[in-house]
Amino acid sequence: MEELTTTEKRLLAEVQALRGELDRLRDRVAAADRRTEDQLCVSEERFRVIFESALDAIFIKDLNLRYILVNPAMEKQWGRPASELIGLTDKDFFGEEVGEEIMRSDRLVLEGRILEKEHTKPIYDRLFTFHVIKVPLRDADGRIIGLCGIARDISQLKETMEALRQSEKKARALLDATPHGMMLIDTWGKVLEVNQTIARTLEGKGGDMVGESAESLMVSQVSQGRRARAIEVIETGQPVRFQDRHLGMVFDNYYTPIFDDQGQVFQIALFFRDITNRVRAEEALRQSEVTARALLNSIPQGMLLLDTHGTILALNETAARALKGRISDLVGQCVLDIVSPHMLGSREERMREVIVSGKSIHFRDEIGHRVFDNHYTPIFDQHGNVVQVAVYASDISARVQAEAEILSYQEGLRRMGASISMAEERERRRLALHLHDKIGQALAISKIKLKTVMKAAPDLDQVHQIEEVYHLVDEMIQETRSLTSELSPPVLYELGLAAALEWLADILRDKYDFICKVVDRSQSEEADGDVRVLLFRSIHELLLNVIKHAGVTEAEVAVQNDGSLLKIIVRDKGTGFVASKSGADKGPVKTFGLFSIRERLESIGGRVEIQSRPNQGTRVTLVAPVKTRAPQSPPTQGLHSGPLI
Repeated sequence: MEELTTTEKRLLAEVQALRGELDRLRDRVAAADRRTEDQLCVSEERFRVIFESALDAIFIKDLNLRYILVNPAMEKQWGRPASELIGLTDKDFFGEEVGEEIMRSDRLVLEGRILEKEHTKPIYDRLFTFHVIKVPLRDADGRIIGLCGIARDISQLKETMEALRQSEKKARALLDATPHGMMLIDTWGKVLEVNQTIARTLEGKGGDMVGESAESLMVSQVSQGRRARAIEVIETGQPVRFQDRHLGMVFDNYYTPIFDDQGQVFQIALFFRDITNRVRAEEALRQSEVTARALLNSIPQGMLLLDTHGTILALNETAARALKGRISDLVGQCVLDIVSPHMLGSREERMREVIVSGKSIHFRDEIGHRVFDNHYTPIFDQHGNVVQVAVYASDISARVQAEAEILSYQEGLRRMGASISMAEERERRRLALHLHDKIGQALAISKIKLKTVMKAAPDLDQVHQIEEVYHLVDEMIQETRSLTSELSPPVLYELGLAAALEWLADILRDKYDFICKVVDRSQSEEADGDVRVLLFRSIHELLLNVIKHAGVTEAEVAVQNDGSLLKIIVRDKGTGFVASKSGADKGPVKTFGLFSIRERLESIGGRVEIQSRPNQGTRVTLVAPVKTRAPQSPPTQGLHSGPLI
């Protein structure tokens, strides 16, 4: 081999050096390739993990907008395996119209745009809303080879947000509808929110208030007090409630803190309520209660309010004095533990009766020598259940004693009246007998003697004069007989009551052209003389009332027996009247009115029953014992009842 030149040697050395450097570079490239492959594997593994574990749906489409890759989240979201999704387009899933709309927007991505929007799509008969981000997919040379998309199902979020909007809308409507003012402020006093009540109060400037200082909206005196309360809420973290007044109006205020995530007060909700009318009503109610209490305490009747167990809920001073205690001490005690043992049984039983029956009761009872008039009245709740009992009790001992004395006086007067009536009747009888036996006989003898003298008179003129006197005496005899019958009808004593009524019917027919039908159904012994007289006079008075006031020309009188009682029924078909409970007569009477008849009959153990209605006639029943004693009280003065007719 020929020896190398120096130049060649140098070039050969450089070539060998370059070859060594090239080998070293080749080794570094191989190592770099290995590292790149390792990093690519790691990256691909990371992508696979992210792709498969992502909660959002991830998909890749080719240039024909066919799905070529989908992750498990999309399989779950769409309810289909990847095998049923790969190779299909959106038209295959959503139909021609919706699918074309999606593909039209996808073509914009294939042009290099990034697309972010929401889609609402029907999947299995249900609408889903997705938030979708789509970006173009490029190869190593930067050429677009498809698109990659991420879709998040925000249906539940949408529903939650819509529910929240509706809730906020309702809350706003409620806040605006409430008559109470509401304001939200921060800890610096700046207004954050107000409701319509505040806005109306400030003449529609509610929206302009947001951002302003709450203090600037209030009068200085009111502002200072409310500012101090707001500071108290911030410092203590506790709500406060207070009242204040302004221009004659009363406000009820409630300040409550609102906390942030760290538990610090960062806002305050202020509620204002105009309670002027309520305060005035409460004051009026208090005044009314004071007045009612004064009235209750001023009456002499004891009043208590009890629950169903007998616990005293309220009482007046009269009741407190009767129970020997003070009102404040007695309220809350059981009345059954306080009352006298003598009263306990009857009062407890009566109270139980009211609670069970739900009806008021009225009764009297005697404790020792005292008499009490009691009213127990139930008080019901809204369901109709007895929850309380109102008790009214009065000590009526003095009244009962006075009533007894009055009844005694009335009975004495009744006996006295009956005695006077009987004495008057006896005097009538005596006068009638005197007229008949003395004056009547004297007139009869005078008439006989005048007739004898008239026959013996020699002169015709004397005969005429004696004849005139004779006729005058005859008239006097007739008047005497009539007066005798009017004073005391002999037929009443000689033939009895029924015959006397027949005689009375004849008199009424002749004098008043009035027809009185007498029906005698009596079959027992005749009544005592005093009873006959009293009944006869009463019937006579009743018939005169019929003639004067009933507007009819006939009536009926029936006489019948009912055991030891004699019953007389006087019936007419006249105008009638409204019969009162007392039986007092309804028209003017002469002497024996219905009241007088009642009094005299009751004095001998009888009674009067009246049945009458306007335009339906009247029926008066007189009931008297057959046998009776004359009243014992002597007459104090004569009573003149006038002539019989």
